[in-house]
Amino acid sequence: MLKAPPEGGAPVTDMLPMGSLREVMEAFASFNTAEDGSGRKSGGMTILHGPGIVVEIPELDGKVMQVLVTVKDEDLAWSVLWRLSRKHGWRMMDPNTGQTFG
Repeated sequence: MLKAPPEGGAPVTDMLPMGSLREVMEAFASFNTAEDGSGRKSGGMTILHGPGIVVEIPELDGKVMQVLVTVKDEDLAWSVLWRLSRKHGWRMMDPNTGQTFG
């Protein structure tokens, strides 16, 4: 899962928006991650495909609060996710453990 960290690093229960759907898709596009061209959405989510990853983006009131990333190929995915997180100030979180990276 990718998300925007709270300002000042203080723990809060509310997440900051990552941006609009267009802004988040543009951020992923610079890392060769985009829709597959089918125009299909799954359960109202936009699905992106990239190097070793599949990204599910739910949109709420015009804002993206978090995305779910499924790693398909660890050799490709981690460098992309790390660079993406650093460039945009996002955090990765393992939903199973709650551990954050980035």
